[in-house]
Amino acid sequence: MSTSRTVATVAALLDAVDRRFEVIEVLGTICGVPRITLAPGVMLTGGALCFGGKGVRLTCDNVLDDISVVTPVDEVAIYNDLEVEDFGTLWLRQVHTIGQVSFTVGGRVRTGHLCIEGLHVDEADVRGRSDRPSGYGVETIQGAFTLWNRSADPEVVVTADLTDIGAGTAEHPIRGCGVLVCGVPGGGTLGVKRLRTGEIHADGHIPPATTDLIGGGVLVLSGAQIGQVVAAGPVTTYGHNDLAFDNWGEVAQWTVQGPAVSKGTGGSGFRNRGAITRLEFRAPLETFGHRANGFDLESGSVGEARFTTIVTHGDGAVGARIGCRLRRLEITGTLCTHGGEAFAGNYREPLPPKAFALRVDPGSVVEAVLIGGGIHTCGDGLASLHVDGTIGGLRVGGEIRATGRGSDAVRSEAHIPGLEEITLVARDGAGLVLQRETRADAADPAGTVVPAAEPVATRGGDGLGGGRRGRTPYTPTSTDTGTGTEDPSLRQPV
Repeated sequence: MSTSRTVATVAALLDAVDRRFEVIEVLGTICGVPRITLAPGVMLTGGALCFGGKGVRLTCDNVLDDISVVTPVDEVAIYNDLEVEDFGTLWLRQVHTIGQVSFTVGGRVRTGHLCIEGLHVDEADVRGRSDRPSGYGVETIQGAFTLWNRSADPEVVVTADLTDIGAGTAEHPIRGCGVLVCGVPGGGTLGVKRLRTGEIHADGHIPPATTDLIGGGVLVLSGAQIGQVVAAGPVTTYGHNDLAFDNWGEVAQWTVQGPAVSKGTGGSGFRNRGAITRLEFRAPLETFGHRANGFDLESGSVGEARFTTIVTHGDGAVGARIGCRLRRLEITGTLCTHGGEAFAGNYREPLPPKAFALRVDPGSVVEAVLIGGGIHTCGDGLASLHVDGTIGGLRVGGEIRATGRGSDAVRSEAHIPGLEEITLVARDGAGLVLQRETRADAADPAGTVVPAAEPVATRGGDGLGGGRRGRTPYTPTSTDTGTGTEDPSLRQPV
């Protein structure tokens, strides 16, 4: 008996699946197909299958090759059987879907390997999935592509090699996350050799007042261990709390080759809560929403982080925030923010966040900061460089500039080695404010701040103090208008 069958109708397809032909080739497009489950070892190839509900369920050692699977956008197009203890190696090669692709480790599943060489989820709406990964006080919407080891048993081991995965289009962003890979802290192991993504567009449609639900473009969450993440194509997110990239897992090398853009409020460009040995952006990182930080090293650890340019536009959107130890931060171009202070809203913060260009949190340490261009802010009441922690060494090719009212170029708790070699520009503030000295020594016996004049542009001096604020309103002159010679990244978007 032949081990392959070519099908062009629903009846022929169901018969071939039922009789377990090893290779089933689809001719053309077959519509009105009910959910099918492939027997172990079966390959499904060619053509397109259109389902009214769920699509193709895989069991063990199955292959989907050069095929399109179409379901309603809120259904799952491809998924695995949770009653199979070992799913062997499941292959997806050059597959297109409308509908989610979901591989879950749960039920009776104990082990298996997933290999993807080309997958694009054209459309999907996963907002209705009630099961969501959680951590750090938030839940995460599932992804158009989701690989989730949900087992609490540390002996459950699943591996994967995931290449060329894309999700959504500019016209039809994924309603949910783009790509989500995660496990359970302390539970089963999810080991991924490579995660390489293509073009990603995602919009979680999260209501603006929500603080405990997130979405995003490419998310690696707790329990995932990945050797290499490569974002080979552009990643764009559109909604509230939609991050372009978020890491809670363990990644050796994370490389971003295409531009990363976040357009929604609270949607940081890259946030880290896990561990990354080396992070490298080879294309610009830009955010537009309020509270949408560019690089947000909230916690965890990163060895080295390298960027081309980081630009944020929203109020309270920090360009680069360092909240733990970082060995080296390098930005070959400009670090720039356009926003000012954000409204407190529903967020429980002692003070509303401000759009500092570079902020180092208390107790945090950056051993070396290298900026090829300048560090710039445009908002009022800011500091372009705000250091409550420690910077071991600083080198900036351009200026540290603050153009907003009442904004300083640098505010620091302590001496910053290298600052003395950098030009500081503050149009209506101080070049340098040494905050510890200001608090301890800058009050007269009556308790008022001692005013001191500050030049518009200064060198950093010896890095130990100088330049308490003299608040004289800034009035532009014909030779100092802030246009013409400034860095292009300082211009507000049209």
